[in-house]
Amino acid sequence: MTGQHVETDICIIGCGLAGLVTALHLPSHYRITIISSQPLGMNASSYAQDGLAVPLAAEDSLEQHVEDTLRSGNGIANEEVVRSYLSRAEEAMAWLTQRGVQFAQRADGRLQLRQEAGHRYARTAYAGDVTGKRIMPLLCQAVLGADHIQVLTDYMAIDAVTEDQQMLAIDTLHVPSQQLCRIVAKSFVLATGGASAIYSPNTNPDVAFGDGMAIAWRAGCRLANLEFTQFHPTCLAVNAGRPLLISEAVCALGGQLTRPDGKRFMGQYDAKMELASQDIIARAIYDQMQRYRLPYVCLDISHKAKAWVRKQFPTLCRATLSYGMDLASMAISVAPAAHYSCGGIVVDGLGRTDIQGLYAVGEVACTGMHGANVLASNTLLESIIAGMNVAEQLAKTVKDLPMPVLVGAYELPMIPGPEYALTSYCMGVRKLMWDAVGMVRHSDQLAHASAVLAELQIECVEAVIPQWWNPEWVALRNLLQIASLTTQSAIGREESRGVHFSADHPSQYAIAEPTILVPEVAIEA
Repeated sequence: MTGQHVETDICIIGCGLAGLVTALHLPSHYRITIISSQPLGMNASSYAQDGLAVPLAAEDSLEQHVEDTLRSGNGIANEEVVRSYLSRAEEAMAWLTQRGVQFAQRADGRLQLRQEAGHRYARTAYAGDVTGKRIMPLLCQAVLGADHIQVLTDYMAIDAVTEDQQMLAIDTLHVPSQQLCRIVAKSFVLATGGASAIYSPNTNPDVAFGDGMAIAWRAGCRLANLEFTQFHPTCLAVNAGRPLLISEAVCALGGQLTRPDGKRFMGQYDAKMELASQDIIARAIYDQMQRYRLPYVCLDISHKAKAWVRKQFPTLCRATLSYGMDLASMAISVAPAAHYSCGGIVVDGLGRTDIQGLYAVGEVACTGMHGANVLASNTLLESIIAGMNVAEQLAKTVKDLPMPVLVGAYELPMIPGPEYALTSYCMGVRKLMWDAVGMVRHSDQLAHASAVLAELQIECVEAVIPQWWNPEWVALRNLLQIASLTTQSAIGREESRGVHFSADHPSQYAIAEPTILVPEVAIEA
């Protein structure tokens, strides 16, 4: 099947916060094309409940925000990157405010700031308990109203087209029509989000298989720190669909974690109790569930006034009620779920990857900002500032670049892959990752998972390469690749650090080093 051909100045793959910020910061004289396999606004950014960490309190400072972020990163975060990003926090806030985002305010008109785990002061600016849903519609509206920006939804990125470590094009599949489309551009930005959906359960859209990481890896880009997947400790423990994330602000404002019998347990794990870092809370909950064979633990803020709780968390209260629970008046059942990828594609301070003309922003990238653990409310901030950085770099360079010339038509096979691919393999892979490469890791289980994933890659990927364009097989190939690389990274880190906990290696190395994976194509080059 011969594919269609589209030319544009800049192609952004992904329509989450980082991708939209990048597009909106670019000069209007550039032709910009955004592609996404999902409808505009249907992404992890829209699910974000908490806000942006900005050191605005009188007693706070940039230096203290940097220190808290480095402490959370557990020796792996890059201090130069952290300082550079956080120094633009107020600028990011101001830009969102100019776009119409209304953050919570005090009676005197100043921003209402909330203290979250890992922060020494109240520094999180928020918009109710649905910050992402307040931000994303405004940015989507701005993008759709811009004449120089074209949005192509239902387009699934397949692979990069490169030559001599130069990005030339991206091959995509229009899923409804199963029509191939090659997009040629002067520069490309991967903004595809993380890889939490390689686990089950997870809080992300079920397509978050690390597609951008897999595409970059196959093109020759290094990946880093894939073993550091953050597990959110408090997700509503229900058996239907994607777990509902219960904001850590509930604990920050007085919520207590208990076993179903009402007994609190966080004091056994950390003196900060429910204000400990997320990785400690998640492992504590997991340990309680394993030790007492519990399907969940309880999160209880019902000792606070009902009206106050409903004012603080109106959306969460309505959501829990829809599951037969009431956050304002009872203890709700919670359990951990995979949530955020701390690692990803290796980029420099300007978002540049190892492939010339290819950038990465947001959760798909490993900037060095988070290290081994995410500090609450630094993730939205990072996405905005990364988008600003990349847009500023592209504004300087794209105007002088020629449009790549690809000679001749291209074709990909038409044989459709079996329809049972994802249902028969995908859930098994995600359960394997949860059991063997989850919050507590054992060397023998990691080795077993690695062997199983290697066999599945041969069985499901190499055997059906003539059918790889089918949407299910494209997704499965990426899932298996990133699951395998994540397991490889976990095997290589023979210590416990941040969100990576090895039962066989519970102590930390004296010297902290990132985990860097180098693809064979890059080694050969």
